[in-house]
Amino acid sequence: MTDGPDVKLVEGNLRDLGYSGFGTPDDKFTAGTAAAIKKWQKKLGVDQTGVIELGDVVVTAAAVRVSSVDLALGADAAGSVLKYTDTTRWVTVELTEDQKDLAVAGKAVTLTVGGKQVPGTVRSVVPAPSDSDPNDPNADTSQKYTATVSIDDVAAIGAVDAGAVDVVVTSGERKDVLAVPVGALLALTEGGYAVELPSGKLVPVRTGLFADGMVEVSGDGVSAGMKVVTTS
Repeated sequence: MTDGPDVKLVEGNLRDLGYSGFGTPDDKFTAGTAAAIKKWQKKLGVDQTGVIELGDVVVTAAAVRVSSVDLALGADAAGSVLKYTDTTRWVTVELTEDQKDLAVAGKAVTLTVGGKQVPGTVRSVVPAPSDSDPNDPNADTSQKYTATVSIDDVAAIGAVDAGAVDVVVTSGERKDVLAVPVGALLALTEGGYAVELPSGKLVPVRTGLFADGMVEVSGDGVSAGMKVVTTS
């Protein structure tokens, strides 16, 4: 093989696989390089030529994960042999036009993966290609978006590498407020809302944020620990 940076790349990978005999990886192809290649080829069960031909290996910029193998062992290597991805585990989320502004790049989110809650970060939001039939008058032709979310603590989810994930994006936050179940709100005929006390008295309230079935409330006569009537 011709001396050059490819030789150094090969020797570096051979070293990482446990094959040596050529010294420190460099640009020089030597008998030690050929001997290491033969040992590797023997391990693979292929002809021990001591040479790597063009197309024998795939060089990637970083570690990869084989996502699928398209051919059986020993089959003709015609067409696609396998598919691979990078080793980072990502979550993709489909968003509507109204939702895309909630998940801007850099936004912190909460993921539920395999029953465990872990932090995540939105990395990108891009328009999703339409899969609707343009000839179908009932097809949903509204623009969708795909958000890519990284898992900030991959170790927390163990070996899980595929499955459904719940993604929670916080659009607002309130501290030290009073909240009641959404089912406790009663719409008033004159407008606005009230909550009903066990005595039957209605107490008008102003509403704030809604989250997880609860709603922030405030107003005269509203106090911590107050009991209200709600739907079951």
